[in-house]
Amino acid sequence: MKKALGPLILAGLLIATPVLSQANTGKITGRVTAEDGTGLPGVLVTATSPALQGERSTVTTGNGDYTMPQLPAGNYSLGFELDGFAPIRQDVKVSVSQ
Repeated sequence: MKKALGPLILAGLLIATPVLSQANTGKITGRVTAEDGTGLPGVLVTATSPALQGERSTVTTGNGDYTMPQLPAGNYSLGFELDGFAPIRQDVKVSVSQ
């Protein structure tokens, strides 16, 4: 039976921020951690959105950090996958600076 990845994700996981140098884009940054606060390396993070053609993916660093820069503004669904854990999804909105 796979463990749930959900409890391992901190509330501060998703931070969608505007990228000031690009008028219509933003970025998603976050950190995937275990319940004890240790960063989880190697988590596959995949973003899908009607604002994208296809999908965008990245893998967390040794500290569990990830960044997806230059994303078109819009609503995104993020998937998190790691061997031995059940995958989870999280929704986030990427906005640009007003």
